Amino acid sequence: MLYSLPTSHLTGFPDRSCDMQPARSTRSHWLTMSPLVLVAESDELTRLTLLYMLDALGYIASGVDDLDDMFSAMERVAFDILIASLTFHDPDAAVIAREAKLRQPGIKVIVASGYYPAEQLKPCIDAFVQKPFTMAQMDAAIRQFGFTA
Repeated sequence: MLYSLPTSHLTGFPDRSCDMQPARSTRSHWLTMSPLVLVAESDELTRLTLLYMLDALGYIASGVDDLDDMFSAMERVAFDILIASLTFHDPDAAVIAREAKLRQPGIKVIVASGYYPAEQLKPCIDAFVQKPFTMAQMDAAIRQFGFTA
């Protein structure tokens, strides 16, 4: 299921499924160089927190809760960045990064994890953010690719 930020986020968390469209922004993507970000996170609270964080930074972001939905979303939308939040239950980060880049060769893969050591992942990903992270750290990870919100 693809999630994007609700317009009524202060009144609860209704079902945020949509038809694979990225979250809407008042800005035009091609004019601002704001990247389209896909967040892959199985934990709903963590995924929503990350989506709110990215929204507050001015990025256009949508989220998925499993790998099947991630690959399905990537078939329908050209994302600039994939943020994969990994835990012990996830497959190897190298597999996720390789599969994402096979589907969208230009995508930048950022892994956010508290379990995997950054050195183990560096050969196959574009950036690593250690959990727990701050908004500034995630923003810096995205901006290093030349994107702005």
